Amino acid sequence: MIPDHKDPPRPAVLLSSGRPFDPARHGFGFPNPTGGPVPRTGGRLAALGARVRRAVYGRGLCFGMALGALLGHARDLDAAGLAPSPPLLADLRRLHLLQFRPCVVARVVFLWLSSRGGRPKVALRSLAPPGRTDLPPAVLCFGPDRLRRGFLGALAGAHAVVPYRLETRPESVRVYVYDPNHPKDRGRYLTVHRSGGFEYGGFSTGDGWGITLVPLSALPDLRRFPLREARGA
Repeated sequence: MIPDHKDPPRPAVLLSSGRPFDPARHGFGFPNPTGGPVPRTGGRLAALGARVRRAVYGRGLCFGMALGALLGHARDLDAAGLAPSPPLLADLRRLHLLQFRPCVVARVVFLWLSSRGGRPKVALRSLAPPGRTDLPPAVLCFGPDRLRRGFLGALAGAHAVVPYRLETRPESVRVYVYDPNHPKDRGRYLTVHRSGGFEYGGFSTGDGWGITLVPLSALPDLRRFPLREARGA
């Protein structure tokens, strides 16, 4: 495990939509909520539903928040000013559930296999053409890099972020991201080494993690999803 990388704030490079993505504006101003919705009481069916909700939402809404940030960016919404109100959290849960749709699961499995278990150099080739730094809207997911003992447990610890800028260095490439666990932080990036490995906080090639990029084309049209804009105090 390596410490999280930090950099001074810099202007964001344009996404393919032509509008600058700023994690301190288009990302949400509150941290990724864990624990899920309040469990319902009464009966075995309700208890089963509570366990399912805890399994789906208990570790947070990172995928839903990543999609919500991209949706807010497309609408030029100052998501950092939104309060984590019950209606907004309900909207983020709906977005979070998109990852479990069969068509999305099938596409993610295909992307994972085609990148040979999420090898970062293979994933980066699909992120942006050579010589470009502007990134098409996508969700970057950290997950286990191969089928192995404890795969499902590792999968439960997966995480999703929004990549928005590439910075090429002599021995590595930095991919700057909006991380739902770290609101309003413009300085977060993952490092992809020329040797093929990557590092980002507790995720790294050496610890058995890979990268899968989920383009918005793999998901339903986000324009029909609400993102209720109840402002914070």
